[in-house]
Amino acid sequence: MIVFLAVFVGCSLLFAKLMNTEEVLDASDLEDPTLPVVSCDVDGYKANLLYGYLDNMQPSDMRQGLIPVNAAREIGISYIAYGNNIRTVSYEITAPDTGEVVANAKIGNFKADGDYMTARFTLNGSILMNREYPIRFTLETDKGDIYYYARLLQRSQDYAADYLSFVNNFYETCFNKEGGSSLNVYMETSGDSYGTTNFANVSLKSPLDTVTWGSLNPQICRKAVPTIS
Repeated sequence: MIVFLAVFVGCSLLFAKLMNTEEVLDASDLEDPTLPVVSCDVDGYKANLLYGYLDNMQPSDMRQGLIPVNAAREIGISYIAYGNNIRTVSYEITAPDTGEVVANAKIGNFKADGDYMTARFTLNGSILMNREYPIRFTLETDKGDIYYYARLLQRSQDYAADYLSFVNNFYETCFNKEGGSSLNVYMETSGDSYGTTNFANVSLKSPLDTVTWGSLNPQICRKAVPTIS
């Protein structure tokens, strides 16, 4: 009996010690990116944030943003250097089935556009309509080459700018409680919509009050950049 009592007291003391242990976690602010960030420009709209790789990946395996190409084969591209010295920017397009290089060239005439450096260029090779082509952008810096991957899709009629305009207008309207009612036409709210204040999972099936942030009053600190997939 004495042995059991000693074990019980010992376990109780150990349990109390464990429960009273305070774990201190260090926290720090998120740091700015150390590599440049690339995006494409579609009639004045930014889309498809691309993040850099220090290793040369297989372009056909990368499934990042889809860049629309107009009939004139023109593309707009931007980057934020984040303190890196960008020496040159180039691109390479490969055939999706064989990996054969279809077009490649350096991109010049970058101009300042706020935090971005922006340029437009014309592909120096032909691509087939309605077919996705891997494209790799290479930024040559003092620290070495940095690679960015996306896909190209050329169509005879390109509505990408209209889609981006709609997306930007929709998300900005969500912050306007008074004008939010204009979104009703797009909503698919049903009687069994999940919750009324669940901001962790908002969709077209959510109540309009949730889509427009309920009683909260958030402010945009950095404009969203949509991805065309």
